[in-house]
Amino acid sequence: MDTLPYPLYKYHKRCCRYSWKYQGMVFEGLFDEIYDIYIHTGVCDICENPFQSSKDRHLEHNHNIDNEFNIRGVNCSSCNITKKDNKLRKDNKTGYKFIAKKNSKRYKQGFYYRLRIVRDSKNILLYESKDLIKAVAVRNHFLKQNPEIFS
Repeated sequence: MDTLPYPLYKYHKRCCRYSWKYQGMVFEGLFDEIYDIYIHTGVCDICENPFQSSKDRHLEHNHNIDNEFNIRGVNCSSCNITKKDNKLRKDNKTGYKFIAKKNSKRYKQGFYYRLRIVRDSKNILLYESKDLIKAVAVRNHFLKQNPEIFS
């Protein structure tokens, strides 16, 4: 077996299986193959820079695909956050910029709308609502009050 770029802790495989399944990356029959590729990958698929540590790797997946193969590659933290490649940008399914529909058992309806505006890797607005119209109103008010942020 090839040597790994970084040492793995004792329950790494189990934690990856749980985390990936929780995030909606359903691929029970392919887990071992994908995990093997993931742990042996040493460079980012987008920027092609070597990973800084074992925690710098992220399994990039399409959030819009459910119950089928949705893996796009292994990225570094920076590329995973900024999504430098336009092909990796996800659609939020609501039709409103900065507002995403999120599944949650906290709400009776089973989901909520999250309004999130990020600048320089920091949340400048984070708002949750079970009503899409309220989230859109908060977003529009914020954008009207802070036009300098987007110029």
